[in-house]
Amino acid sequence: MASRTPTKHQAVAFGLLREQVNMLLIVAAPLWIGGLAWLAFARNARPWRFVVFTYLLFLAMMMAMHAKDYYVAPIYPALLAAEPWRWARSRGAVGRPLFTR
Repeated sequence: MASRTPTKHQAVAFGLLREQVNMLLIVAAPLWIGGLAWLAFARNARPWRFVVFTYLLFLAMMMAMHAKDYYVAPIYPALLAAEPWRWARSRGAVGRPLFTR
């Protein structure tokens, strides 16, 4: 029976994904994963869907090239900002003034 040890490429790819989660902290995962899901599937987020495709393409490229884990980091602010934006839109808070006199 063949052994089920991961190949070097699989280990590098898993390591890159693990380092992405470590870099962003596990407690922030609901923010950036939620933002990624909202941008990917929400009808009113369609103008920003290119962010999802850019992230997935860039992540796949970095995994294939065995790149450093921090090369993907510049796209995370967009993903981190998408979830609070979705949350505010669902409550009707977008477009209203933050402070009133």
